[in-house]
Amino acid sequence: MRQKCLRRKGIRRLEILVLMVISILRVDSAQWVPHPSPVWTLYATNMGGMQRVILQDGTQVDLNTGSEIKVLITGGQREVVLTHGEALFTVVHRPSWPFSVRAGGATIRAVGTKFSVRLRDDEETEVLVIEGRIAIEGGRGARVAHVQRSEGIPRPGATPYVLTVSAGESIGINSTTVMSRAKLSPAALKRRTAWTDGWIWFSKDPLPEAVAEFNRYHREQLVLVDPARARLEIGGRFRSTDMDSFIATLEHSFDVRVVSSAVRETGAATIYLAARCRRAQQQCNWPMVQ
Repeated sequence: MRQKCLRRKGIRRLEILVLMVISILRVDSAQWVPHPSPVWTLYATNMGGMQRVILQDGTQVDLNTGSEIKVLITGGQREVVLTHGEALFTVVHRPSWPFSVRAGGATIRAVGTKFSVRLRDDEETEVLVIEGRIAIEGGRGARVAHVQRSEGIPRPGATPYVLTVSAGESIGINSTTVMSRAKLSPAALKRRTAWTDGWIWFSKDPLPEAVAEFNRYHREQLVLVDPARARLEIGGRFRSTDMDSFIATLEHSFDVRVVSSAVRETGAATIYLAARCRRAQQQCNWPMVQ
């Protein structure tokens, strides 16, 4: 009887010990950092290139043409710096593990969100939220230019400012100014993120802006030399790597031609585009290419 009692006590102790070991080994996925890196990691694409990166926390980052990010993941934070170009972030939901992106003069903070950030040449930071919502922290001396006042947009002298941006919204900011804010339709969101699948998608975009967008993906640069064509709008979807199809569309639908065929044939860095010249009906004075 005594032996049986001791055996039961031994089994009970063993069960308690097993439970203690399990509780110690148990890992809460919301707080676990898989091999946190103590140094910044660089990811970059060349002109015309795109790359999909999975960060250590499982967050997915799509890098557009000519883009660069620096990433630091530690036990206390997930930090990304966009130094140039454009990136789309699909952030893994970890409330206790802050995720932030610094771009230009702004810091974007997100938890379980899908959003894109683009640094433009004029130092404007453009943020587009596809899912969830984000908080944007701006620099000092903030003011508002060319934006109708509404809730969430800082007034002059609000230093620093914090904006909450929800799914379907886009916002343009620089280090001191909120330049624009707009609500986009699902169709517009799809067009704006088509680059992740290798497409450039226009919808009544001014022709000069469409040309500039195509130039982001190519070393050869298109230059529209006809001022009259600058007022035209273009729609349609094009492969970002297929400049020939884009030029063919311009020639067919906009009566545009390459000014000098020699430029195209030699693969020069600049391709000049102008309206077709019918000297019997009009006088053409487009700049000639040497």
